[in-house]
Amino acid sequence: MGSVKLKEIQVNPLDLRTRREVITQYLAEYNKTLDDNQLEMLGSKPGAGIPLWLTLACEELRVFGNFKLLDSKIKDLASDLPAIIEQVLDRVVREYGEELVIATLCLIECSRFGLREIELLELLYLEPRLPGGTSDGTFGSKALDKLPMAQWALVYLGLTKFLRPAGSSGEGRLDFYHRTISKAVRKMYLQSDTDQRWWHNRLAHYFQTSNNAKRKSEELPYHLQVLGDKNKLQDCLVQREVFEELYCASTRTQLMAYWRFAADYDVASDLYNISLNTSYTKNLNAVESENITVKVSWFLIDLGQYEKAESLLVNVIDQNNGCADALWAIVEMFYRRALKFVYGTHPGYKHCRLQGTKYGDMCYKVHRKIFCEKSLDVEESAIHYGEVLIPCGYFNSAYTKEACQLFTDHNYKAGLAVTYYMLGENNQYNSDFDIPKDYFMKSLQLCLAEFGPVHENTARCYQLYGQLFWNRSISDPSFGVQGDKTCLSMYQHELAILEELLGPNHPTTVRSREDVIIILEDKFSKYDEAAVLRAKQDIKENIVS
Repeated sequence: MGSVKLKEIQVNPLDLRTRREVITQYLAEYNKTLDDNQLEMLGSKPGAGIPLWLTLACEELRVFGNFKLLDSKIKDLASDLPAIIEQVLDRVVREYGEELVIATLCLIECSRFGLREIELLELLYLEPRLPGGTSDGTFGSKALDKLPMAQWALVYLGLTKFLRPAGSSGEGRLDFYHRTISKAVRKMYLQSDTDQRWWHNRLAHYFQTSNNAKRKSEELPYHLQVLGDKNKLQDCLVQREVFEELYCASTRTQLMAYWRFAADYDVASDLYNISLNTSYTKNLNAVESENITVKVSWFLIDLGQYEKAESLLVNVIDQNNGCADALWAIVEMFYRRALKFVYGTHPGYKHCRLQGTKYGDMCYKVHRKIFCEKSLDVEESAIHYGEVLIPCGYFNSAYTKEACQLFTDHNYKAGLAVTYYMLGENNQYNSDFDIPKDYFMKSLQLCLAEFGPVHENTARCYQLYGQLFWNRSISDPSFGVQGDKTCLSMYQHELAILEELLGPNHPTTVRSREDVIIILEDKFSKYDEAAVLRAKQDIKENIVS
């Protein structure tokens, strides 16, 4: 699969002079010094070239109280980074609170994104504090109180060198600032599956009753997945507060991944439909009910549940044909639904083209009125309007050209990445092969830069780029085997991306796999390789003819 070529920067170990300066300056802040022999001993240790190792070593010497044994202490310092972290953690646990320190380390390590201070205080108040401890009956309940600040201050003092400052991690979350610390904590306190499950259970119970929807959606599904509790995970994901938090651009694919683990997309679709008819729209006015219905429809489209999404959206549009979001969603639905068919002669594809054209024109008129009133000179409005035009452009190329111009005017590269591959598709039969090729080359470069190598838009660009070579190799024998190889490579890139993002049984993934199978069989006679892919196909309807 294609990847972004990142610039690799080689970081060399600290030289001896720099090591001595770091040691001297660090200890000077605490009015402490080493003699020349001790400086040499510490600076020449194998790990001293690593800044984190050197910082921890200096801290260990700073808190060491017996000057007469300082030489022995330097000799006894572990030589590699993981070992010195374990050495320091062991001392911190002994000196700063035993159970509370271990519990803090395990809670942070088992959390998904670190923990806020108030969360740690409430979690540390629960009994038992460690696996195997004596419970007072509060396990699994939301703490009614929290650990006294005096006790927490001591724990924090001992661990402060290992923690990223609360203000730098978003919402004051405490987390480890180096992966080696995580590895050390797992080695020292979380080696057994039983212990790991104990901590994930504690966190799951805690966040189950959290009133913070954002934190609940970040942590609870993760812990339920780790615990393998598919039923509770399903219940969690259909809670409206969790759904609305997770269904956004940054976490949409994670929500889909949770559903692939918890059940499948069919079950997800059924449960969200049930929720729409019960809990989701309870006590909502007409506008609020319409908004949540459209939002669920968007997610069903992502899941490839096109017919169910269509039913919901048609109902909304029948009641309010000026509902801009519903019109955008239904055009997007027909656009994506059309992509699951291998050939344009399929009746299902023709239906999508017919309905997509109808709703695309309606969508264009409604949004044109909205955004003209807001003024397309405003960048935010222009970009939003352009993004609405993208699926409409699949059914009417004039909309694609209008979107491309808007994105060009505002230098919106993500939008240009998409419109370029759509213009490439529109020009795929141009007598000048370089015209569509140039569009696809520019699109692929932008897709990789703006979206990354694992993204649906990048996958779509690969598919259309490959389709260009497929069609040319049919009409122009000069493209020959090399054109077929290029096509196959592009199709394989698309398939790899979609399998990771959407799962193996999503309709778009199934179509992509079928494309690869066809070219393996028809162009290269690789029937065994094609058979392996054929065995993975879960085709619920005929997508070929």
